[in-house]
Amino acid sequence: MGTQAKSSTEVGVYQARGDLSGLIKRALAGERITITVHGEPAVELVPAVAENDDDRRRRAVAALAEFARQAKARIRPVSAKQLKAEMEAGRR
Repeated sequence: MGTQAKSSTEVGVYQARGDLSGLIKRALAGERITITVHGEPAVELVPAVAENDDDRRRRAVAALAEFARQAKARIRPVSAKQLKAEMEAGRR
């Protein structure tokens, strides 16, 4: 199948359609699969990288910290007198 060179394989798109499940298994095993169109490399078939829970948590904490930083920049300080006046105005 295609040109084999040290765990790297080139496969034409027509041939890939016929053996996609086999090519996926080989890619999951670490082989680099390049699918060609008219002899030219078009795409590489590689395993998807699964994100672990720690990475997701780190990204979520970083996003929350950035949100808090931006929110803090938009909030203006309010005195007790201003707050009371705003509350009274809201009751009218």
